[in-house]
Amino acid sequence: FCLNRAFHSDCPLWLVVMNNRSWLVLLALCALLEAVTKHKRESVSRLGIGVLERIKNCDRNKDGISIGDRAHIQYSAYILHSGDQFDGTPPGETFPFILGANDVILGIEQGTIGMCAGELRKVLVPQFLGYGSEGNPILGVPGFASLVYYIQLIKFERSSDVLQQMEEAAR
Repeated sequence: FCLNRAFHSDCPLWLVVMNNRSWLVLLALCALLEAVTKHKRESVSRLGIGVLERIKNCDRNKDGISIGDRAHIQYSAYILHSGDQFDGTPPGETFPFILGANDVILGIEQGTIGMCAGELRKVLVPQFLGYGSEGNPILGVPGFASLVYYIQLIKFERSSDVLQQMEEAAR
């Protein structure tokens, strides 16, 4: 090992100049670079939708859920880089929301459009369609986290039915 260039003329100059503190800084920079590139590898840049259970004879344009409809879903949600589950519906229960009303993150809204009742999807949500740079500390989601959702549409009500229910409730 090159400790003194005067005694080891074959040592490169940069190696001789580096002291212990320089080595620690270099190691810290390498660790930081690895962490950043690992996060980049484990993040997604666009919404990904995979159909895990398709419903036969379902015309997505005619039979699928659309903006304004009330969805009743069962889901489980995971952080992509760690695989930790951070949210989900309890067994036997559903989570209702109106599609397009900003009741859920944009990745879920976009990932459920066109689903038919009974269909199961895997939705990869990039951070900008999820919880963004702030994350969601209450749920334990860190900033810039890409997410994985498994969503099953149990049933849905058409927007005309939802409006009628809202009018009746207001009377």
